[in-house]
Amino acid sequence: MKAIEKELQRIKKLEERLCRQAEKKTELVWKSKLEEKIFILKMLETAMLTGEAWGIANEVVDAYIEQDVHGIPEDDVVKQQIEKTANAFATDMLVTKFIQGLPIVGMLGGATNPVYYHKVMSYVQLKYRKRYLRGKMVQKR
Repeated sequence: MKAIEKELQRIKKLEERLCRQAEKKTELVWKSKLEEKIFILKMLETAMLTGEAWGIANEVVDAYIEQDVHGIPEDDVVKQQIEKTANAFATDMLVTKFIQGLPIVGMLGGATNPVYYHKVMSYVQLKYRKRYLRGKMVQKR
């Protein structure tokens, strides 16, 4: 009887330990998803900016790539980044979308969609490559 009780206690402790490990992994996955979301939003925002604002935002994205640990982002940080990204898109595309509403000029305005797509994708691909290569360099050390 005592052997069975000891075995049950050992199994219960093992279950508790496994549950704690699973919770930690789940927390890490959730944290990494929020970090990735912020990273993507920062890249999208930067791709749409121009001039001095682009330079500053690009430095922020590069610094984000260089950091290994970002901490757990709070909901406010994610919401603020969503607003910044939306503002960058709205500011840049407002005039273009207005022009697309005009009948003849609208045909020319519709040609700007691929331009925006290319602009964003080029920037995002560049930064993802940079992050990938940085990760490879860190692994070799």
